[in-house]
Amino acid sequence: MTESTNQSNRSAAAMAVVTSLCVVFGMQFLRIILPAFRYYLRDTLGIGSLTLAPIALAVFALGLLAIPVLRIFGARVALGIAVVGLALVRLLAQFSTQASFDLGLSAIGVTLFVFFMIYAAGQARHTGNWGRLAFFVLFGVSLDTGIHTAAATLDLVWQFDTIPILIVLILTLALAVAYRMALAEGSVTELDESAWGLAWPLLAVGPWIFLQMLMYQNVARTAALSGLTLPLAGLLVTLGNLAGLALVLWFTRSTRISAWLALVLGLLLVVTTLPHEASGVVGVGATIAGQLLSFLLLAVILVRLGAGEPSRTLARTSILVIVGMELLVLFSFLYYASYDIALGFRSPALPPAAALIFALSAWGAARKALPEDQPAPMPYSLAWLGVLLLAFPALLWLRWDTPQSAQAPGGGTPLKVMTYNIHQGYSAGGRMELEAQAREMENAGADIIALQEVSRGNLINGSSDTIEWLSQRLGMPYVFGPTMDPLWGNAVLSRYPITSFSLHELSPDDLLIRRGYIDAEIEAGGGPLRVLATHYHHPEDGSDIRVIQSQEILEGWNGSPRTIFLGDLNARPDAPEMVMLSEAGFTDTLVGVSPPASYTWYSADPYQQIDYIWVTPDISFRDAFVPGLTASDHRPVVVEVGD
Repeated sequence: MTESTNQSNRSAAAMAVVTSLCVVFGMQFLRIILPAFRYYLRDTLGIGSLTLAPIALAVFALGLLAIPVLRIFGARVALGIAVVGLALVRLLAQFSTQASFDLGLSAIGVTLFVFFMIYAAGQARHTGNWGRLAFFVLFGVSLDTGIHTAAATLDLVWQFDTIPILIVLILTLALAVAYRMALAEGSVTELDESAWGLAWPLLAVGPWIFLQMLMYQNVARTAALSGLTLPLAGLLVTLGNLAGLALVLWFTRSTRISAWLALVLGLLLVVTTLPHEASGVVGVGATIAGQLLSFLLLAVILVRLGAGEPSRTLARTSILVIVGMELLVLFSFLYYASYDIALGFRSPALPPAAALIFALSAWGAARKALPEDQPAPMPYSLAWLGVLLLAFPALLWLRWDTPQSAQAPGGGTPLKVMTYNIHQGYSAGGRMELEAQAREMENAGADIIALQEVSRGNLINGSSDTIEWLSQRLGMPYVFGPTMDPLWGNAVLSRYPITSFSLHELSPDDLLIRRGYIDAEIEAGGGPLRVLATHYHHPEDGSDIRVIQSQEILEGWNGSPRTIFLGDLNARPDAPEMVMLSEAGFTDTLVGVSPPASYTWYSADPYQQIDYIWVTPDISFRDAFVPGLTASDHRPVVVEVGD
């Protein structure tokens, strides 16, 4: 093997590491910044939902600075700013403790990620290595999913133990060293771009990322839809990614995709987005099919960009990538805003729309002739690189311990009961604080915990499976009751056996955020204990609807003894919907606790009680209190029941 061949291999290896890790950090920053817009800017600072979209669009438009940076500093320095800057900002983010810092660092991180995508496209255009770019972008996405899986879907940035910090440090150092090696091997040269007619499919990058984060790489969503544990859901997604990488590897060697075949495959991709609420085999099958099709069609788009005469400006590439990222913001905002604002359509319409844009872009790209100078075929040995991804679900599996119920205590043994609206895991300050919330539940010594605003893979909430993570962290089995969609709702954690449960919807069925309740029977000593856990309609002027919801739960209860009714009821104690519960025979366990000690909302400055634990007359209780905690925007209610 000649020295030039060795240098070429070292150069390719260095840029492979650079590309993959930049994509990993970019995806991580996207999972930080999207929740920061909602929880910090909207919930903490009080910025309205309609104002958030222009702010988010403006932040993502900062990627246009890639053009002047390139003109001022040249290709080598500009790419170095993107790569090394991304590594440094990611390392700083690991030590951030303030939501304002999270937002600022993630804004910088996303901007540098966009810089990198623009410059990487320009470099691939100059060298003709579009196949390598496609493969390692997709490998980076798959690697990010693997890391997210191994972390039980709670991103490393929200974990402060030694191991997560060490992992981030290793990854950032690896990225910096790989870029230095790439410079030494002469990998970074000029940056070119394609003509408008060839480059316009790049605007599909944003919709493609939206679909990956929302559906195809969403391990928590796969677990929620399939009923599988996170390790098994992670294994399924990983196997889908491996198959997708193998398909792309074949394509980069053959490029046998016609325009009409690309269109058919694109329309099939649209179909995979339709059963977004399907559970079981259909939902999992759609996810895996979507992975394969989206991987292959992205490669079709990228490889065709190498055709035609190059240009040195990168203006077209920059504009198209930015437009694509703005589409990512727009789709993400509209998807979740449809639960807050009547937009004339619901969120299920958006994934097919994003998939259609991507499909048409792939069709448009496939209509163009392939580059005349094809690079050397990528070796099939790269498939072994993908097999390494199997280590991540295996790591989660090795430390996974399915919680088991404790033996029910003897009759008369007191139990600690808690209700807690966990705000999808985010604190009053706008940060992900799931660990702090778990410590609060642990410190309270709660045996039965009703949770509200439980998220299982929502993109706007960081794609975390909060109930699976809490179940593992606390060692408590759970029941999950989806309401708004399959990924959001109520849950009950119990230290003692949940012998049966049922899930019920609450009226009306045309609410933007649907409501429901869990009816569970728990063997807690002294006989079965019935637990009714819910989360009522939230607007202040929604008392009439809450009255209907109280009536439906009372009818379902039907006077059953030994019942605890608890949750976020979004009403003050003197509201009609609360008076109904009292008149039916329930007792508010906080009735003897004087304000403001009984206030549960807003946790940072509480001024009213809207969270409750009610009990039937045959259940004695004592020591009801509201801990002064701010790990959520609600404060929990804790009470001891029994003799």
